[in-house]
Amino acid sequence: MSKLFLLLAFSLVMLPIRYLLLVNDHRRIHQYLKQRNCEAIDISWHPNKPLLSRSRGGSYDVLYVNAKNELYRTRCYVEDLVTLFWTESTFLYVASPERIERLRRMGGFTEDEPYTAKSAKEKVIDGLTSVFKYERLWAVKSVLTMNEVDDQVRQIVKNIASNDEEPEVREVATKIMNQL
Repeated sequence: MSKLFLLLAFSLVMLPIRYLLLVNDHRRIHQYLKQRNCEAIDISWHPNKPLLSRSRGGSYDVLYVNAKNELYRTRCYVEDLVTLFWTESTFLYVASPERIERLRRMGGFTEDEPYTAKSAKEKVIDGLTSVFKYERLWAVKSVLTMNEVDDQVRQIVKNIASNDEEPEVREVATKIMNQL
């Protein structure tokens, strides 16, 4: 009974301390990014593995966007309760302001986010610029279902109609251009 009581007492003392350290780390990460004209979209903590960790409290996976709307995923460690140590930064993609707003609303990053966070227009543009024939065919056919076709989409379809290496895709794009 006394071992269980000691474990419970230890937990009751350590959990608030760990929470305060996490809050402080989040504040410092936000502050660090803000100084560099960036914004943290998602910060998730991963506890460390004993004897293998670079820091006292684990690491943080940070998804952030810079002033050019470029999304990055990076890993951050906290050293000596003060120093932020950044590693493993990965450029994901350039995001539209609408997509960044959807990411904020989603409350973080999901594995299939690059597809699910896109608008219908962004999905069609990705299909039009795809290297795969069937994705281009789908996207060209989808142009007719769009509510509004802007100049950017018209120009891509026009380029496909004249320059695509697949005759079938060129033919469908030409028909779509005539209907637009």
